[in-house]
Amino acid sequence: MTQLALVLRCLHAENVANISLIYTNENAQEVLIEMKYYQDKLLKDYNSWSYCPSSKIIKEPIVPYWVLEKSPVMKYENLYEVIELIIENSESMTTKLKNKENYSREMFMIFFNCLGNSLKYTLKAIDDLIDCELDRVKKLSNQKIFLLLGGVGIVGISICILALYLITIDKHLNSLWQFLNKRMRKGFLQIRQLIAERLSQYHGIYEIPDSEIDNSTLKKDEILKFKHSLWYLIRFSLIFLFAIGFYIILVLVYYDVICKLLEIRPQMVSGLALRRIQMTQISIFTLENEASFYGLSIYQTYPFFQSMKPAAREVIDLINSLKESSNAIKNPESKILMSEKLKSMIIEKISGVSTFLSMGSYRGVNFCIQESLFMIFNRSRETLISIIDYLNEIAEFSNITNILSMLSDSDSKMFIEEWMNNMIFFTVLCLTSLIACFFMFYYPLIAKEITILKKLTKLLVILPSSENYKQKEDTKSLTLVNSS
Repeated sequence: MTQLALVLRCLHAENVANISLIYTNENAQEVLIEMKYYQDKLLKDYNSWSYCPSSKIIKEPIVPYWVLEKSPVMKYENLYEVIELIIENSESMTTKLKNKENYSREMFMIFFNCLGNSLKYTLKAIDDLIDCELDRVKKLSNQKIFLLLGGVGIVGISICILALYLITIDKHLNSLWQFLNKRMRKGFLQIRQLIAERLSQYHGIYEIPDSEIDNSTLKKDEILKFKHSLWYLIRFSLIFLFAIGFYIILVLVYYDVICKLLEIRPQMVSGLALRRIQMTQISIFTLENEASFYGLSIYQTYPFFQSMKPAAREVIDLINSLKESSNAIKNPESKILMSEKLKSMIIEKISGVSTFLSMGSYRGVNFCIQESLFMIFNRSRETLISIIDYLNEIAEFSNITNILSMLSDSDSKMFIEEWMNNMIFFTVLCLTSLIACFFMFYYPLIAKEITILKKLTKLLVILPSSENYKQKEDTKSLTLVNSS
């Protein structure tokens, strides 16, 4: 909007004063094409930020704008329609410029809305949108505490459940070993007798040494207790500790960094874009101040309408605002999201440009500010050549700033995506490691324990019992143990 106001304002000055500056109708058409592109983009991207209250500016008639009827009248419309009206009036003005017709109403609408209430309301909505994004990021960042506590809590509960389960296993395994010990003691004499009979019947051996185990030893009932649970718990705790470590790194490193980058990005990108808008505004009001010496100022063209401050006051306010946005860009946190090329172009050097921009756009801003202040306060008329040089500097600065703005948008997006890809890679790597650890260590361990239990079960089945009724009871007990 400000670029359009600058171009058409210069075309008006050329038409009235019969001079040649740097802009032509072709430049106006280029700006209009750019405006139409962003106008369409408003509706296309609406859903991506419709959750913010400030998005209502797109579809609700809340944007104030001025039109010149018999007298200035303020009306309200949504931003899309206001831009449409500005485009229509701009096209009408360029046509009337060619045909040497009166375009007073069109210029009034363009100038006082592209620099006045409509622009200010739009910039306020953009600030609100940024605040909305920052609030969302802060809420997202605050959730990390709950995610961390929740994740660690779930793992902790899982360990407790595992510990209780292992204690239960301890009870059943000890019962199994106790049962095996009991069967072996009671079946020892019978097995010995069966072996003696087989030796005498098939091998001709009629005498075997007496057993060193006496009957009192066999009848002695020993209580067996093994701490299987502790052995299992130590081994299984390792995988849980790994999971806790993974979750802590994921939340406190990757999640935290990405939230921080999402917080920095909108401020940096909007700051660079805002510098272009503000510098264009400064140049327009600087030219208005200069035009007042020739009676060509907009303030003099529409003396009955004073919705803006004097040109010099507007320039001072805009310079103060521009310095704030420049400081935000130079903030060390903003540099995190900048590529080396972008940092160099802002702070160090730019190749193939005028001298005032060769040391970076940051110094270029200061140069343009000094030029504007000099033209405002030197209390004398500038030559046409000086004005043309000034406009060329502003145009070059605007083009470079536009490039920087697009570069910052792509750089920051790429940097955040890189961190997100790293987070995905880290997650996949950790999960793959957990799965590999399970199949390489825990699965063989569990399979081995299951094999031992199966062999114990087979052994219990073939061990004889001295009494039939006792054998039935033992078989029943064995069944209960196995089912447990």
